[in-house]
Amino acid sequence: FYGVGPDSQQGAQSRYREARTDASATIDAHVWRSSRVRTWAGVRKVDLSDGHFGGDPSLTQEAATGAFAVPFGFNRGYAGPYGGVDLALDTRDDGDPRSGVRLEALGALGSDMQHGASGWAHYGAIATAFWDVDGCRRILSLSGGASFVDPLGDDPVPFTELVTLGDGRWMSGYFPGRLRGRSAAVAMLRYDWPIASFIDGTMQAVVGNVFDEHLDGFRPGELRFSGAIGITTNPDVVSSFAGAT
Repeated sequence: FYGVGPDSQQGAQSRYREARTDASATIDAHVWRSSRVRTWAGVRKVDLSDGHFGGDPSLTQEAATGAFAVPFGFNRGYAGPYGGVDLALDTRDDGDPRSGVRLEALGALGSDMQHGASGWAHYGAIATAFWDVDGCRRILSLSGGASFVDPLGDDPVPFTELVTLGDGRWMSGYFPGRLRGRSAAVAMLRYDWPIASFIDGTMQAVVGNVFDEHLDGFRPGELRFSGAIGITTNPDVVSSFAGAT
């Protein structure tokens, strides 16, 4: 944990322990071309406390230095049902996606029945344009999106349920959960090209950051940069190798 908001510092790295018990079900339906509708529902219990690894201080120890305030939800945890829906309208061909447009919207609800009837709502949208530059699956794409979370009730949103950046999809140059806030805005320029059967190269340049509620405090000078280069594989092929159907 590094703190909450756009100005969290790498030097404030601390550790916490998260014990999560989760049971859920997901329905993923193909509707048209590469368009999908995914819905999910479940129940979970989360317990949070100090952690440790190597020479990193615990969250409580680092907070005591004034690097950040102890976030809401720490040493408290939560439990309750949750659910959501992810809608993606994609004009590209499902079997061979090339040029086209993808519009995606997500909405999800979480709850904490352990401490009353409080909860939170996640929502956001992403738009992406794809261009097959030469007709040989050399794909240039431009994406932009925003994500938000709002409390439902009197309690703030637990810090583990805040909007996060830093993972395989957005700003992969940062650790997962490196950036946390009430909202986030991102833009990505990406280029993918074929290397071999079912293996593509990829280059990505992303700008974005987390902010206060509803992008309050957004300024171009607060945006961070993440760049990446690597390879990607078709997950359907990987599943077939593993014996999945």
